[in-house]
Amino acid sequence: SAISNVNFSPAHSQYAITVSAIDQNNEPTFFTSFGSSIDVAAPGGGVNGYPQSQYLYRNTISLDGSIGQGVGQPVDPGYLRAAGTSFAAPHVAGLAALLLSRRPELTVEQVRQAIRLTAFPAGTPGIGTQGWDKYTGYGRISLDNALAIAPHSTMRINFPHDQDLSGQVSVTAWTHPSSPELPLIGWGAWYAPENALSQKTRIGYGNVPASGQIQFSFDASVIPIGSYVLLMEAIDSSGATTDDV
Repeated sequence: SAISNVNFSPAHSQYAITVSAIDQNNEPTFFTSFGSSIDVAAPGGGVNGYPQSQYLYRNTISLDGSIGQGVGQPVDPGYLRAAGTSFAAPHVAGLAALLLSRRPELTVEQVRQAIRLTAFPAGTPGIGTQGWDKYTGYGRISLDNALAIAPHSTMRINFPHDQDLSGQVSVTAWTHPSSPELPLIGWGAWYAPENALSQKTRIGYGNVPASGQIQFSFDASVIPIGSYVLLMEAIDSSGATTDDV
């Protein structure tokens, strides 16, 4: 709670959709974890404090009220108002299930991209309002937008992932077009301060190989010491882009 997810599994797994919790104001909750693995945010209930008057802002979940004494506010027998990232993640799991029930042909990565690309900006202005940030990822999920989006091309960084870097660093990523009619034609890679993606510096670019696997290396020793994210983007023949952080 309220700590970086870099060293925690499965939150830091590149194969997971990692979710942070936001409150009724679309702000990160005081208890949510954060970090470079965050994909999106979802309602997790909770506000920055525990006064009973604020329990109305918390999610209602089905529990034995007697179990939750001191954890949440009992509403009726069997129901309790509570909060946590454990309540934010099911929103995203439910959205993924709806996507796959409507379009079972989607790959896991296409589901992830659909959820991320259609998220609403969330968080404090200037931090979570443009692109990605370490507290809310790509923003608050949108069920309607995600279900309406067409299959999208994908970009996935395989290595490096949530680790300290030095010297020559080899990068591996995979891309896949949305359809054979819209091949991916180019890619780019940048590093940027984790809270300022607009201040990015390019470290690689090229054509997307037929295999979809992108490999390149860069010298991390010339980058000032600090916390950064690696951003990679691919573009298809129509000009549409897909990215990963």
